[in-house]
Amino acid sequence: MSTQAYEASLNKDNIIFAFTGAITYNMLSTLSAAVKEDLQKEESSKAYYNVYAVLVEQFQNIMNYSSKRKTISTKDVGIGTCLIKQVPQTNALVVCSGNEIETKQIDRVIAKLEKINSLNAVEIKAYYKEVRKSGVDSHDTGAGLGFLEMAKKSSAQLKYTITPIDEKISYFELDVAIKE
Repeated sequence: MSTQAYEASLNKDNIIFAFTGAITYNMLSTLSAAVKEDLQKEESSKAYYNVYAVLVEQFQNIMNYSSKRKTISTKDVGIGTCLIKQVPQTNALVVCSGNEIETKQIDRVIAKLEKINSLNAVEIKAYYKEVRKSGVDSHDTGAGLGFLEMAKKSSAQLKYTITPIDEKISYFELDVAIKE
């Protein structure tokens, strides 16, 4: 695809930010600061802070849990995609991410997402406090508090898709909608 065609595709889909590649801590810091600054220019509302916070969580999930890895400056980092798009029909910004995960992790990830999606906003906050206090789903065990953090900021259920690539690897996509 040519650069011009790629740009046209992004514009057609109302993409306001897109990144694909290996995500290092330095890149996370630089990209998230730039996005935060751009979002603050748009409007200083809670929605834009929530978009920034969710983007950082999704970058961290890719960095820590993507099964597709690359070594950069002796650091093993995850590879994936993050984007922010406007959805005029719903008056929302949607923060999307995608990365490869080990197929053996799917059941655990789905269970966490389904539990979170079964809760209302008050229950999500209470469950977040419970999990955080217990330490059961800390980052070293994977994808627990981050999903809850995103759910607290979302204006809808967390939308996810898991597509098998082969027996060992699947592609995980997560969309988090935030009302403007």
